[in-house]
Amino acid sequence: MDNLEELGCHFVRTNEQEYGKTVACAVSEEITCFITENNYLCVCEQDKLENIGLATEIIEDDNLKYIRFLAMHNVIFVASSYQLLVFERNLQSHTNHSIQSPIAELAWNPTETLLVVISKNEEVVLYSYSRDSMFEIKSTIKLNADVPNSLYVGWGSENTQFLGPKSRQLKEKVVVTQIPIEYGPPTVSWRGNGQQFVVNYYENGQRFIKVFSNDLSPLNMSEKYINLLEPVCMVLGQCIACSAIRNNVNTIVIFEKNCKVKLNFEVPENKGQIKKIQCHPDMNLLAVYSLDEDECGYINIYLYTNGKWKLKQQLYFPSNRKVRGFDWANMHEPLFTVCRLVVFTSENVEFHSFRFVMNRCPSTALAAVVSDHVRPFNRVLFHPKKLLCVLLDSKLQAVVIDVKHFSKLLSSDELDLKNNLCFHSITWNEKNLITICMEYDHLEEQMIIKESSNVVLQIQMLERTTRTSTLRFPYSDTNSLISYKNFEDNVFKFFYLTKKVVNINNSEVELDFALSSNRELYVNEKMVCSGITSYFVFQNYLVLTTVNCRLHCIRLEQDYNLLYDKLDLTKIYSREIEQGARIVSNNNGKPPQIILQLPRGNLESNGCRLITIDVVENLLSEDKWKAAVDLMRTERLNWNLLVDLNPERFSEHIEDFVKAAEYCSLLTNIVSDFNSIDNACDICLPDFAKPSCDKTSIIKKILEYLISTDMQNKSLCKRALHSLLIKEDIKDVLNATYSLYNLDFVLFVYQNSVIDPKQYEPIIERLKHLSPVGLRYEMSLKAQDVKNAVKYILRYNHFTNSDLESFIVMHKLEDVAYNSLPCDSKYFELVTMLYAKKLSRQQNYAEAGLILKRVGLLSQALEEYKKALDWVEILGLLAILEYEEHQKKDILYDLSNQLVKVHRIDEAVLVLEHYNNDYRRAIEVLVEHKEFKRAIMLAKRHKATDILEHLSNTLISLQIIRHEKKLKLEDASLGICDGEDDLFSETGSTISSLNSSRATSRSRGSMMSSKNRRKEERKKIDLREGGYYEDIALIRVLYVLYKTVFALGNEVREVCLIVEHKNRTLCQHLHEKLSLLHDNMIKQIPEIWPEVFVNPPGIIDNTIMSIIQNKSDLDPKYCVPPSKDTLNLDWKLKIFL
Repeated sequence: MDNLEELGCHFVRTNEQEYGKTVACAVSEEITCFITENNYLCVCEQDKLENIGLATEIIEDDNLKYIRFLAMHNVIFVASSYQLLVFERNLQSHTNHSIQSPIAELAWNPTETLLVVISKNEEVVLYSYSRDSMFEIKSTIKLNADVPNSLYVGWGSENTQFLGPKSRQLKEKVVVTQIPIEYGPPTVSWRGNGQQFVVNYYENGQRFIKVFSNDLSPLNMSEKYINLLEPVCMVLGQCIACSAIRNNVNTIVIFEKNCKVKLNFEVPENKGQIKKIQCHPDMNLLAVYSLDEDECGYINIYLYTNGKWKLKQQLYFPSNRKVRGFDWANMHEPLFTVCRLVVFTSENVEFHSFRFVMNRCPSTALAAVVSDHVRPFNRVLFHPKKLLCVLLDSKLQAVVIDVKHFSKLLSSDELDLKNNLCFHSITWNEKNLITICMEYDHLEEQMIIKESSNVVLQIQMLERTTRTSTLRFPYSDTNSLISYKNFEDNVFKFFYLTKKVVNINNSEVELDFALSSNRELYVNEKMVCSGITSYFVFQNYLVLTTVNCRLHCIRLEQDYNLLYDKLDLTKIYSREIEQGARIVSNNNGKPPQIILQLPRGNLESNGCRLITIDVVENLLSEDKWKAAVDLMRTERLNWNLLVDLNPERFSEHIEDFVKAAEYCSLLTNIVSDFNSIDNACDICLPDFAKPSCDKTSIIKKILEYLISTDMQNKSLCKRALHSLLIKEDIKDVLNATYSLYNLDFVLFVYQNSVIDPKQYEPIIERLKHLSPVGLRYEMSLKAQDVKNAVKYILRYNHFTNSDLESFIVMHKLEDVAYNSLPCDSKYFELVTMLYAKKLSRQQNYAEAGLILKRVGLLSQALEEYKKALDWVEILGLLAILEYEEHQKKDILYDLSNQLVKVHRIDEAVLVLEHYNNDYRRAIEVLVEHKEFKRAIMLAKRHKATDILEHLSNTLISLQIIRHEKKLKLEDASLGICDGEDDLFSETGSTISSLNSSRATSRSRGSMMSSKNRRKEERKKIDLREGGYYEDIALIRVLYVLYKTVFALGNEVREVCLIVEHKNRTLCQHLHEKLSLLHDNMIKQIPEIWPEVFVNPPGIIDNTIMSIIQNKSDLDPKYCVPPSKDTLNLDWKLKIFL
């Protein structure tokens, strides 16, 4: 059965000196607001409850009685006897609504849109509220209005219908003594869905309950119930909870919504008279507040389970800490595992947090009952190692019991403890010392100690400051208390805290874990992860459950660095769990199991592979191979873990492993599971450093050990072989046997198989006469292990070069042969050539050239480096091979052309300029690839002053083209045509292009295929003479050349400024040359881009047509000349002008 475990208490002291004591209070998720006895309305933020942010004095009425924060409207509602006041959140303004009759009771519906007000003249008024219209009367009715008669469908009598057969059985009637009931104001409670509300009111010396709909229609009314009292509350569902007194014992009465009694149960733990009942909005929890004759208060919390209400917690409030009110806080907990009760007292605002847990017991699962204790125990803490338990009741009186012998060892009842104590924490230590820390306003003595039966009870008093926010930790199994100083402003949101000391690099490090109400996990005051539903710390592990239904495990000492920053849960071990499961504890098994409580309430133990692997690792490190193998078999772990955790250790303990696997069948199963494909540690350890491991060699060592230790009687090998042959084919077994290179063992396997001796005896006889190297070669072939076979064939002198080449090429073992052969072998050159051919086929030309060069085959290496375009190695080999000059140039020209084809322009230019001494070809390469700036710089470096001449030649070519087009157009106007060129159609298309968009003007390409269209686009940038688009191609090149040449201005300016003081003459000469070049180029702009080309006139003659004919096929940015702004003419230095 679920119990309520107290997670913590958060006490907030209010400022009583300035505004007076609190008489009414309201707490929401955002703010806390309260009314003081001096008629002050105070507001403070939820995370700063100690500091009153806003306060205002209310002078309209001196009888303030009700306050609530309306979160739906973001306003504060205050009610007095004749006023309904609504304040803005910042208290800057407020509105009020007057009531004619004094208010006896009021209540808001859950959505805060309807307000029920009951006046003292027993009139019920229903108000609707909104920010615009404020309070509007929706309906009114008298409290004693008639209720319509109930309709019974005839299934049984009125008193027994729908109650089941058990309720119809006759029961012994209990005689209840009636006591006089004094008048009290009515009380109101809304149903959770806001459809109905119930009123408990006084009439004719008795109290009755009546249910109304949300439009004030009376629905049902209770019959006379003897000694019914004022408190009323709509319980979760359709029930109504009230209180009564039956024979001097407090009783809770549960009514159905039709006001028929469902059940009643006595609550003798409620001392005095019950004052208030409050139901949790989402859980089956009921909080009942009572006040005894000494003005001491009790809040008892009941849980409804299995058809009964069970007491789970009792909060005690002494007379000097009177309860003003209490309410359940909404924690937005979808799994309903935690809850919080907010209590307003005359001194504090107290936040009591609870969670549902199963009773935790020591490993023996024994529990004791303290029969002579009159108060319920709120806190239970077991000794971490012994069968001892300390219990603390609601008045903070402690009892220590021996769980094993069911005996009481010690009690604090005889100690004179003050009534105004606040619980802080309780701890055990290994020396049977119990420390209970409590807070008190004024310290009289700091320590109270009592000792009995080797148990020491130590009660430590801590001084309480006047205005502090303190956090209580109910349980701790460590010797030190946890303090979160940096969380003081937000401390109320934490409800579970744990301290753990771990050993990091031979130094102890304290880790403080905290889980907040919004599922954030904090480590040492830093949020590391969110979405955590529960956690548990034990031994060296942190175990988490998440909202994604997964259980995660972290090793604190090894993975401590993961907690420094945001924790990535995808990189740590996890496994699936049932939705809603939360961690309760762990057991002391080996390996430990994680105890989870499921939403149904049942417990389930779950293994954690990460913890199990650590246990196996510890056993193996302690040479406990038998225990490790047994544990892995029990937990069904992957047998590869034995090797993957530490291959070297396994290789050194083959004997221990074989002895641990006692049975042949077990040994066969283990070895059969060994594989080299995956590392078994990847499943649980994603970041596991994979050691190099050859499982085949390990299996061979196991077999060799078995052969060497048991070949005399051959009993163990025979049984193992028979078990193996049941599962495996004889061919596979023989292949593995030949790979051991033990001829006696091969014969043993043959003899215990179904193969005819006539088949294998000649083979064995032939193998006996071979040399050791030849034997291993033949046995490798028999084992179908050609990789080992090639190693032995290279050492076997019975084969020719052609035989070796055929064997290596046929089995594609060029790389294996090359890596296994020493450099001084006579076959090394042959194997190198074979391997180089394979690399060349795989297009690894550079590697092929490298190994050929290493063995001295320079000519073959040169050919491979040519394919690799490695010009550095080519130049080196050309120098070594002493080629003639013209041969070198041919090779370098061919190399540069190949480099250009693969767009390695820089290297091609470098080879041509520096190693082939052909800077003009280098400039051509740069120009062809539009690297004009670098081409100009290269020309200057080699004093090639023909760049301007090239520009002039380009302009002349453009003028010639335009003149020829003009002549053609004139001939066309006279009817002369040269055959293939249809100038009329060309002229017509050109003229039409001036009046249409560019997209539709390309009549020559609109109907072309994609291939022809790309061909047409290439023609437009073709500079060959006689081309149809030669004129616009020249314009495009000239435009780019202008941009490149004028961009040199800033570079020349910077160079002149840097070196002017060293060589002024040279700087001035460079400045003048570039300035003159720019001036000449500017003068040529009108000839390249004439005005008729930029802005064609309306009337077009043949001269103009020859200029603008192909303009529509030119990109728009080339159709206008470069502007002075883009040409950057401000580079010139005045000192050189």
